[in-house]
Amino acid sequence: MDKVFLEAKSRIKNSSDRIFSCALSHGGDFADIYYESTERLFITMEDLEIKEVNRQLRTGASVRVIEGERVGFGSTEISTVESIEEIARIAARISQNNQKKEIGKFNLKQIQTPKYYSIKEDNTGIEEKCDLLKMLQESAFAADAGVKKVDSSLTLINKRVLIITSDGQFFEDDRPMISVRNQVIAESAGKREKGASGGGGRIGMSYLTADRAKQLGEKAASEALRLIKSADAPAGEFPVVLAPGDAGVLLHEAVGHGLEADFNRKKTSYYSDHIGDRVASELCTVIDDGTIKENRGSLNIDDEGTATGQTVLIENGILRGYMTDRLNSKLMNLPLTGNGRRQSFSHPPFPRMRITYLDGGYHKPEEIIKSVKKGIYADGFAGGQVDIMSGDFVFVTRGTYLIENGSLTSPLKGATIVGNGPEVLNKISMVGDDLEISDGKWSCGKEGQAVPVGVGTPTIKISAITVGGTGGKQ
Repeated sequence: MDKVFLEAKSRIKNSSDRIFSCALSHGGDFADIYYESTERLFITMEDLEIKEVNRQLRTGASVRVIEGERVGFGSTEISTVESIEEIARIAARISQNNQKKEIGKFNLKQIQTPKYYSIKEDNTGIEEKCDLLKMLQESAFAADAGVKKVDSSLTLINKRVLIITSDGQFFEDDRPMISVRNQVIAESAGKREKGASGGGGRIGMSYLTADRAKQLGEKAASEALRLIKSADAPAGEFPVVLAPGDAGVLLHEAVGHGLEADFNRKKTSYYSDHIGDRVASELCTVIDDGTIKENRGSLNIDDEGTATGQTVLIENGILRGYMTDRLNSKLMNLPLTGNGRRQSFSHPPFPRMRITYLDGGYHKPEEIIKSVKKGIYADGFAGGQVDIMSGDFVFVTRGTYLIENGSLTSPLKGATIVGNGPEVLNKISMVGDDLEISDGKWSCGKEGQAVPVGVGTPTIKISAITVGGTGGKQ
């Protein structure tokens, strides 16, 4: 992989003036070249037997041209200079002024950026990786005789990125990623339920220790077995307490997307034209962060070469700004925040979240639970739907319990929460001091592209929200 990347890097850098001459042959305000080399190892195991071992190396390049609000884009898996020049000519057609920009010989300047992760040498062989997956599955089966099926996967990715801009700068980034996924099916007393677990981050095989493998197996089995014993969730309006960590998905989906700059420039977000206004409870500070070491959503640079950072979106309930990429930053006259992201070289970048979380408060978690006479507790979500424009959402909870007189009592299943993101932010009445960022298992979809992200929250109390359940209205 190193040799492939280094050869392509030298070839593209030395010909960047030719490529940009093609890209700006019809005019245009700006152009960039993006090249990546991605090595991927994928292993799946089903009921203690290896089902697939797949290793891939994929390379490719793209060229983007920006003129005003218009974006021209072309990509290729053939990384010769001639192929990249051809896609540059395709991207150039977006320009309408037909005033070719003269490009002289570039004296490219490499821009150094912070390092929150790096690719490290992997000394574990395929056999050892498979042994760890087997250990994970064995711990799930050992949890209870009711565990009937376990499906697990391990994905390792090393991606090397080169970005060159028409203003003479170039950037490099080496991006590791490990992802472990596990699903368990358990049966008992004629009932059948699923449990899941997962994790990872921008780190190598050092993440998947023997202890962590066992924990992931036990966690998925425990969830499936708990659901078998769970009662149907009640329906009605209740206070809801969300556990720290994974419950941050609610913030990501119901609020985060509405704070991405492209939706606000197009006036399709609830938050459009509301910078400086109160949009949430004064207990709420929402942050998008790319700097948490080795987290799945962290970035040294975004996919346009902008250094990552920490962006305060909502501060004590006041909307402070949006997540921007190069295009929307310029058009909206807003700071660049390092949120220009793409799934791969074959996709153009646009504003996306990194690690989005609600900052910690001052309440103790036990104090929050004790404040609820009757309500619902959930440690995360299994899925849902959101309307970006209105903020309306429906989420299916997981790890759900009934709260009665300040204590967690019966485990529940089949609970959904229905509400509106902006309204929920204003109904947050208690925020814990136990902020937790989720382990690395989340991906975010937008306009057909998926990128790795992180989420987080402390324990929070929503004073009232509609809960849908099959246990009858209460």
